[in-house]
Amino acid sequence: MESMRMEKIRRIMAFLTVVLIIGLLTAALVSAFLGSPYFLAFMLLAIAVPGVLYIFMWFTRLVSGDDTEDKQE
Repeated sequence: MESMRMEKIRRIMAFLTVVLIIGLLTAALVSAFLGSPYFLAFMLLAIAVPGVLYIFMWFTRLVSGDDTEDKQE
């Protein structure tokens, strides 16, 4: 039961991450066309956010002791 709940949370987090990255890339594209000084900031965030979220999910899996992903064959 707990495994299904964690799997659902992971899927939701993955979906939200994709939406966030698409939003950041869209904002970068718009700011590039408009000549906004925030273009580089949006590009940096589009690169950094997935890495930070991956590290966060890895750390929470490490702390909680949930290694179900490692046991799948």
